[in-house]
Amino acid sequence: MEISTIWHTDGSSNDLHRIAGIGGIVRNGNGEMNIRNITLEMDSLLIVNMLKGIFKHAWEIADDIMETQSIIKHLQIEVVHCFREGNTVADALAKFGGTMQD
Repeated sequence: MEISTIWHTDGSSNDLHRIAGIGGIVRNGNGEMNIRNITLEMDSLLIVNMLKGIFKHAWEIADDIMETQSIIKHLQIEVVHCFREGNTVADALAKFGGTMQD
């Protein structure tokens, strides 16, 4: 049986300080990295639905969404929504990313 790889992602922003970050973690049951059977889990249902083509995306992010959709199709990535509680590591990495300087 082939083990699928789960890719958790999250974004974070601080409007007061006008900073943002992104984080993610890739893992599977064996602790190995493979590029087959990837599941992209995100706690933003809005973005999940945009990537799946269920919701229309804003023109400001159209290029990013279309490029991501192309990668998803090429690598046959499954995109799914997860609850915030299942995405805590990616959330922490996103918040940490928002504290980084250029």
